[in-house]
Amino acid sequence: ACSSVIDLVLATEDQIPLSTPPIIPVCQIFLPWLIEACSVEEKRNRGRLVAYSTLCKLFCRLQTAPSVEVELLVHFYRVIRQGLHSGHSSVIWTIFRHATSIFGLGLPGVNVLIPAFVTQISHLFRADNKSNIPGDVQYKALQILSSLICVPNHFP
Repeated sequence: ACSSVIDLVLATEDQIPLSTPPIIPVCQIFLPWLIEACSVEEKRNRGRLVAYSTLCKLFCRLQTAPSVEVELLVHFYRVIRQGLHSGHSSVIWTIFRHATSIFGLGLPGVNVLIPAFVTQISHLFRADNKSNIPGDVQYKALQILSSLICVPNHFP
């Protein structure tokens, strides 16, 4: 239900002219609940996956990038990093599916997530990986990896 409300607010927010005075960001309102939902036990995995996908939807969009506060990004990065290192393929795949544009938005400090993403992508494509990885997850992982190609040019 929370995810549906956020989707509705984001869709409405996309139609607001840029000249409109800033409003309280949706991510600031829902972030504490989503962070808590990302850390629930395994038996509530479905809710945890919805929380991860909703977090990614909130932060991985052009409308959010210029206005998001660094304090909120720090918490977002921490949760995404924990999810990538969780060892749960469903969590990792959800992050790949919904954070495809994370490195192309120019979010401050996003480079701290590069090692975690590259590590998980390399595990995904290892020859000894016996998991039946969905094709869309492989495609999204390659998109994320492709968005990192120009990073060495920005940080010589």
